[in-house]
Amino acid sequence: MASVSKSNNTHITEKIDTSEVRLQERIDKGSFGTVHKAIWRNRKVAVKLIDKDRENYFDIEEAQLSKLNHKNIVRLLATGRDKENLWLVMELAEDVVHNLQVSYSVSQALQWLHQCARGVVYLHDMKPVPVLHRDLKSPNLLLFNGRTILKICGLVHGSTSRI
Repeated sequence: MASVSKSNNTHITEKIDTSEVRLQERIDKGSFGTVHKAIWRNRKVAVKLIDKDRENYFDIEEAQLSKLNHKNIVRLLATGRDKENLWLVMELAEDVVHNLQVSYSVSQALQWLHQCARGVVYLHDMKPVPVLHRDLKSPNLLLFNGRTILKICGLVHGSTSRI
């Protein structure tokens, strides 16, 4: 049975039994684990599997993602643990701007850039301490129904005196 935890913000993250999730193909690999397409509750999702020995990193990423609630930032849906991995269940992008095989107009690119900027402004306006993305680049711009979403990685809490 899933339990629910609530952060200081209004976003709620479920703690789930990982047997509820059907992992599919791997779509990315990073220094802390892998990302897979998956099915959870009849919904296509992305699952980031983090090595158990990186629990400190997992706790930080979960805490950061659970505070974010903006239409232009990828949303954490649930977390889980199994014998080998720590799981972050997130929205699944249709595509990555960087990987698009079709041409798009300057107008479309500007629209995506504007959406990205709204996500960055949301991060910078967070209270009590602003958040910096640190890795803005096209591979971290995901597409969802024609809108761009920032993939969150490498967030840093800044101080207003240094920004």
